[in-house]
Amino acid sequence: MFSLATEPVPGRPTEDFVLASTDVAVVVDGGGGEGGACTHGVPWFARQLGAHLLAALVDEPGLPLAEGLARAIRTVGRMHVYTCDLAAPGAPSAAVAVLRVDAAGVDVLALGGCLAVVETNGVPEVTGDPAPGRGVAAEPRDARHALTARFARDSGRVALLTGGAARMLASPDARGWAAALDLAEARGPAGLLRHLRAAAGEPADATLVIGRAGV
Repeated sequence: MFSLATEPVPGRPTEDFVLASTDVAVVVDGGGGEGGACTHGVPWFARQLGAHLLAALVDEPGLPLAEGLARAIRTVGRMHVYTCDLAAPGAPSAAVAVLRVDAAGVDVLALGGCLAVVETNGVPEVTGDPAPGRGVAAEPRDARHALTARFARDSGRVALLTGGAARMLASPDARGWAAALDLAEARGPAGLLRHLRAAAGEPADATLVIGRAGV
């Protein structure tokens, strides 16, 4: 169902995380972590949030995506609330995007700078706010700010992008997104990310998931 790739900044641990099952894909773009508020670090937070979010949605296929995100944030918070200052301004946070395909349709969620793209009637529809730092997930209530949408089961190509990948694409219009999906199919997600990095020189982690909803 899904193909995925991460292109980290050379020489440092990636703060992106991506995970997928047959029907659900999750990307996490970690942030924060300044001032030593968390002893675990941003990469750990991104990995734990993504893993627990996917687990919640796989365990309960009908669970609303925003509720799954809230549960995942709560679970991860409990894992380090006694060792880290989760209320500090520099505590880890994350932007998130999710895509889930079921028998009736395609659900997407986007929070922060991550984006979800679903092609309907040949036109890519983008869910998400590319403004960095808005609505990032650090507390369960942040999930209420996520943008969600539902599309028909016979939708075409789909994609999830972290903030670094979205910025590389420079917020294209529908024609630009269609071209990006064409290139992703032709080169695979890793090939597209390498192409985008070479063209944009983006000094940030970038993660991309592509697939087809109707397959």
